[in-house]
Amino acid sequence: MSELPADVRAFLREHPSLRLQPDSRKVRCILTGHELPCRLPELQVYTRGKKYQRLVRASPAFDYAEFEPHIVPSTKNP
Repeated sequence: MSELPADVRAFLREHPSLRLQPDSRKVRCILTGHELPCRLPELQVYTRGKKYQRLVRASPAFDYAEFEPHIVPSTKNP
């Protein structure tokens, strides 16, 4: 993230559900799976959207992605 502008880096720190893809200059939302260009105006518009705001309020604070090989999502209760 060192080649990113300071304002984009600060924005990504404020929104932990947005992760920078390592091989490209894209950002992926872990809540919805959307991929966005790594530009501040697009990221701001996306985070102000209804779907993102609803998922941020409803999402649990714990991130299970780091335990993914051992924990799999339920097929009966998403």
